[in-house]
Amino acid sequence: IDSHVPSDLSIIILMVLQTVLGFAAGMLCARCANLAREVRRLQDSRRDQIRRLCSQITENDEDRALAVRTATLAERTRIAREIHDNVGHMLTRAIMQTEAAHVVAQVAGQEQSAQRFCEIHDTVSEAMTLVRKAVHDLKDEVRISLRRLRRPHTAWTAPAPCG
Repeated sequence: IDSHVPSDLSIIILMVLQTVLGFAAGMLCARCANLAREVRRLQDSRRDQIRRLCSQITENDEDRALAVRTATLAERTRIAREIHDNVGHMLTRAIMQTEAAHVVAQVAGQEQSAQRFCEIHDTVSEAMTLVRKAVHDLKDEVRISLRRLRRPHTAWTAPAPCG
């Protein structure tokens, strides 16, 4: 027998070995394909989660901006009310007192004092006009802002893009 010619047994062994190796290679390929699908699924899941989180962040930013704007409007309303209730009433009282003092000074024949009370009256009246304008401006801004807040499509701040 020639030693270079393979025997039937060695051919069978080689064929079995080739079959086993082929099967193992096929199993590895199938495993690789399964792992690639799992990686794609995880990536898709991660992208969806990031989209949801970005959407939630955007909503939170919008809610926070709305809360800040609402608090600002409430504070401006409080300030306008306080100016009206305190400063406005004090100025009204001062106007009435200067008018009364002016009349008393005129009746008493004190023209110079009457003139000074008239000047004080004019100054306090001008201050009252400025306070009224400031209060009305605050109230107008609050009214306009409240109308804007009631509109669902109005955004107070532009949320930063996510991603």
